[in-house]
Amino acid sequence: MNYILIVLVGMVLIFFIVDMIAKIVSPDNSLGAGIIAAGMELIVGAFPALIDNVLGLLSFQITGKQASDDVNVWSLVTGFVLLVVGILVLLFIRDRFYVLNMFGLYSQREIGDKQNVKQLKLNDYKIRERFIDFVNVFNMGIDEKTNSIIVNKIEEECTKFKDRSAEFQKGFTGTAPIPYTILAGTYLVDCEPKIFFEWKREDEKFIQLSTKKKANFPELKIKEMDNPNVNAESIIVAISTTRRIKKHQLKDFGEQDIIEIYLDDCKDNNITYIKQLQNYRKVILDELEALGRKNYPHLNQINLVASIPSCMSLEIGRMIAQNNNRVKKIVAYHFVNQGTKLYPFGIAVTESQGQYKKGELIQN
Repeated sequence: MNYILIVLVGMVLIFFIVDMIAKIVSPDNSLGAGIIAAGMELIVGAFPALIDNVLGLLSFQITGKQASDDVNVWSLVTGFVLLVVGILVLLFIRDRFYVLNMFGLYSQREIGDKQNVKQLKLNDYKIRERFIDFVNVFNMGIDEKTNSIIVNKIEEECTKFKDRSAEFQKGFTGTAPIPYTILAGTYLVDCEPKIFFEWKREDEKFIQLSTKKKANFPELKIKEMDNPNVNAESIIVAISTTRRIKKHQLKDFGEQDIIEIYLDDCKDNNITYIKQLQNYRKVILDELEALGRKNYPHLNQINLVASIPSCMSLEIGRMIAQNNNRVKKIVAYHFVNQGTKLYPFGIAVTESQGQYKKGELIQN
């Protein structure tokens, strides 16, 4: 048997495998990499090493008998089996996807729960769910301190999510205040989720937004002021897809022009397609960019109020961050149905160096 040829072929194979591992190694594929490493060690160990040849020569000089230099077949076979298993594990792992789940309100539902995994027809072993949980902090009440804690946590967890999911599919879901969900989107500007899950309250289950290319969905409409105040420095943009925001609910902002972006039939789970989500986010971003150019040359701040699902909130944040230099200062406000003020505070979701920071708390 030509052992030299086998060794050369094995070395070339090992080189390419090591190179592949070096490119994709991460904490999530360490199992596959470990199996491959063990396999390579067995393969290399199957061939007589230099020390074996030296000891064999000494044995021959002393005893006059030639030591065996046969390849350890079992070690070789086992090594190749481990190599194949390791590669299959890596391929399996690379097919998994990450889900970012935001917990900010009382509702805390995990995609990874057995019932949800079964209902969504997902593979439990391929899901890696990361959480941004600030329910307890939020329930303490929002002030400068608690807001800072939440903002820092969102930034930190979004950064970790981006790093961990860099080479995998990404998904999103959550039940959190809209301003903080939009803020999370700004930290995921270079991390595009392809899968979105929304909670269907009436059926008590998650639904996944459809990826169908041909999708029929209602038009997102825009209603501007008939007689805009061209001297206005601050205006309201009200986005309604889940519940229609009424003008009387905006009394906390005083007398300001109101731009409405809405669906005629507002209800839960109105957004069911990825294509629909992408269309709506473009309509909203185009309007936010155009306001200063069209009717409000002195505009400094947009007060954003919304009744929208988490997927829309996140995508608005991502689009705002991508176009931060094209939009005015945007403050997203939190709605409280039973309170002295319906919109007690807002969060700056844009940033301007030297003027204000993203995540800044604005008390209304």
